[in-house]
Amino acid sequence: MDTTIIHADIFFYITTIIVIILGFLCAVILFYVVSIVRRFAKIAKHMHRESQHLAADIAHVRHAIREEASKVNGLWKFLTGFVLNPFASAGNGKDSASQVKKKKKSILVRNYKKRMPDEDEIDESLEDISDIQ
Repeated sequence: MDTTIIHADIFFYITTIIVIILGFLCAVILFYVVSIVRRFAKIAKHMHRESQHLAADIAHVRHAIREEASKVNGLWKFLTGFVLNPFASAGNGKDSASQVKKKKKSILVRNYKKRMPDEDEIDESLEDISDIQ
């Protein structure tokens, strides 16, 4: 009987030592895992912040490009209008007879293409046409 108790005590001591060592190793591994997860979280937060800055910068560049494009477009229209039609009236606000005719026709075609107009729509089209003159 004495030998079984001694064997049980030896088994208990060895098991206790192994459990303590495994617990310590698990704590060290958990410490490193938590450290790595925190680093990834910091990196992800930094990437998110920088991507927001990048999106804002791209929006700013896009806005600047649109502004410059509208300036260039206006200049291009001015130059081509001047070169292609140098004898046009210089901004007196009056349309030529052919332009008025084209506007009348475009209003009628637009209303016809939508669907067959009601009586109210015909009246509105006639008002639009009379506003042009």
